[in-house]
Amino acid sequence: MSFDVPYDRHKTADFRVEFSVRHAAGSDFADAGEAIAWYQFPLAGQGVTFPDDPVPPCGDLRSGDSPSSEETLRLEETPSGWRIAGSGFEAELDRALGVFSCIRVDGAEWVRDVAIPCFTRPHSGVDGQEGWARNRAWRRFAPDATVRSLRSLQVEPAEAGRIRVRSVAAFAFDDHENGAVVETRMCLGPDRRVEVDMIFVVDPVLGDLPRVGAAMVVEAGFETLLYWGLGPRETYPDRKIGARLAVFQTRVTDSHFPFEPPSECGGREETRWFRLGDETGRQVLFSSAIPFHFDARHSSIGDYRNATHDRTLIRREETFVHIDAAHAGIGGDMGWSTFLDTRDRVPAGAYRLSFSILLGS
Repeated sequence: MSFDVPYDRHKTADFRVEFSVRHAAGSDFADAGEAIAWYQFPLAGQGVTFPDDPVPPCGDLRSGDSPSSEETLRLEETPSGWRIAGSGFEAELDRALGVFSCIRVDGAEWVRDVAIPCFTRPHSGVDGQEGWARNRAWRRFAPDATVRSLRSLQVEPAEAGRIRVRSVAAFAFDDHENGAVVETRMCLGPDRRVEVDMIFVVDPVLGDLPRVGAAMVVEAGFETLLYWGLGPRETYPDRKIGARLAVFQTRVTDSHFPFEPPSECGGREETRWFRLGDETGRQVLFSSAIPFHFDARHSSIGDYRNATHDRTLIRREETFVHIDAAHAGIGGDMGWSTFLDTRDRVPAGAYRLSFSILLGS
């Protein structure tokens, strides 16, 4: 079998050949055409090509009414921080946290608490109880054991009418006062795009972490989830053999799996972009040139960690989003033990996470 690969027409695409084995006829346990197994094989490309557009192709998402190339965002200092306004949208920058506490479009809140450094996650089968493999090592990163202090914050106009923000925050973890330092650079443009670049330095003496990434919240209504990454089900470093790389569509509600007790779930590995949308056409696009791990759920990390049963887990209207430079395994290959292979751990050290957020329709 031979075929032509359109490298010239899609120079930055990821080409793969996929073979699947499916049921030829229906039965009591499977429908005709249901997949039994599939296999993907990456195809050799034509070398590295720098993309013309850093945002991967993902439909016809636009940032609303296209602003003039000469538009300049307005920067105004307020008692709590700064207000940044553009054509049809505005953002509030929190002086105490050094993050965008709220971004509104046409007066409605879309995103809040943008790119807060995050090192923890819900419990899992490797750390959920005392004595389990990663319990003692990871408990220091729990929300109630982590203290964040802002060391510096700079806000200034930038090129092309944008506003640039740079912050440095230090983190203390329970028994370790100087555990991590995170430098965050954000740039907000008239096109409603937020460019985020984060550098994490975690003290190696801490061993390993559940994750290194950023947290934020998308307001209620953005239920549709479309993503280009490994799927169609949840994937983690040690739970992706049965996954394939493609574009998948689901709902945020369906990202939750009812483990007992409520546990880490719904992660997606090797993601290029994902998009949250609502019935009116509003969409929030997250993308990066470097594949990342993400999750999007209707419960916060604290909600998961405090729930003792799925029926006690709080479901909220908003969506809690996490984007990770590195995310630990979940024990997907542990075989009834709580062991986490060293290959699937996130060693303390230096990491970089870069992504963009585009608010459009």
